Amino acid sequence: MEITFIGQGYNLEQDTSVAEELMQGLNNKQFNCFKCLVAFASPSGVSGLTPHILKSKKHIDTHQVIVGLDNFGTSKEALEELLLWGVNSYVYHSRSHNIFHPKIYLFEGKEDSMVIIGSNNLTEFGLVKNIEGAIMINYTQNEENKVIKDIKNYFENLLDSTDVNLKIITQELIDDLYATEKILPNEEKRKKIHDEKYGNITEKLDKDTSLEKKIFDFFGTTPLQSNPKGFKPKRKLDSIKKIKSIKKERAEQKKIEPYLKKPILHPWAFNNSNIVLIAEIGKGERWKQVNFPIETFKEFFGAKIGDNSYHIKLRHLDQDGNLGEIENRQAVSVKSRNYRFEIGAATSQYPDKDRPIGVFIKIASDKFLYSLLMPKIPQHSNVKAFLLDKYTGPRRNLSRIISDTKSLKKECPTLSFWEMDLLTNQ
Repeated sequence: MEITFIGQGYNLEQDTSVAEELMQGLNNKQFNCFKCLVAFASPSGVSGLTPHILKSKKHIDTHQVIVGLDNFGTSKEALEELLLWGVNSYVYHSRSHNIFHPKIYLFEGKEDSMVIIGSNNLTEFGLVKNIEGAIMINYTQNEENKVIKDIKNYFENLLDSTDVNLKIITQELIDDLYATEKILPNEEKRKKIHDEKYGNITEKLDKDTSLEKKIFDFFGTTPLQSNPKGFKPKRKLDSIKKIKSIKKERAEQKKIEPYLKKPILHPWAFNNSNIVLIAEIGKGERWKQVNFPIETFKEFFGAKIGDNSYHIKLRHLDQDGNLGEIENRQAVSVKSRNYRFEIGAATSQYPDKDRPIGVFIKIASDKFLYSLLMPKIPQHSNVKAFLLDKYTGPRRNLSRIISDTKSLKKECPTLSFWEMDLLTNQ
């Protein structure tokens, strides 16, 4: 374990900043997961990291960003810039008087992990120019990363997306929040509110001859730290052009998805291009521990052989449209070449005739919505016919295929997955 202090904005000769460390972390191919929880975000802070986020998608499978909306500290333009990242991004807001105020940046990999905890918000000044302090902790292979485990345990309901005050960022949500004028200002209004609250002290006291001005004159100014190489925030015109382009693309996308009745705000919703695993489930005393072929275990679920620390999130949707609790499931691989995950919906006895079928829709690299179809329900025969028609392996094996939601919906239109309104309001 290596602990490092990151100072910024004061001792400019050292030229250290959290922005520099974040860029290095995002470009480090040892990491496959990036998560952050921050109180405030600005378009300049977010856009300074945009190219590094986009580049990191080649090796980072999981991105999760949670931003607060308190005290008008986050602007409409900042959230729209987050949309350009194309990752799982959320806002957190509570009607209580306490505010959402963490500043945590977390990187994880198979061997190495790193966390930065300090006073640095996701703003240009917070990441570079303000006088700030942070601690960076690096863990290497075989070290117990206790601090990271404690963070993930403490903020569990935020990081598994189950907190009721957590909302996934969409353009529709941004527009609704902005329309209220109570929570989300645009960048111009945010700066105006800040100036009115804290004041432009220099301008106010230039014409003042009071004791307050005399005291103020005791203090001088300090130079601002320059942005590190590679941290290039967008300015207003560039951001507006990009946002308009994204809005146009989304409008065109809606035209080719007529079954979407209204905006999807739920983090477990999907579109017609998600990957789907359709699999017969074998018999056994503990048949809820479902075994999968090694290729499915690795390529569909993202697990690694021998790494039983890997977990996925499952959520069951029954045929009445009821969405179950999130199941945090461990990947289990044993020397007997069993590669399995447990499913919570397998609570009844294994049927005497025919096999149950599991339909797993991949929502994200580690998130899967699924339905367990028992032989007695009408949808079972429909899905089985689709499965057997596409399956090309030996008949002595359990039938399993990889498809997509568009094909599945066309052949099996009665599955509860297609009731999108049920997902939107869960």
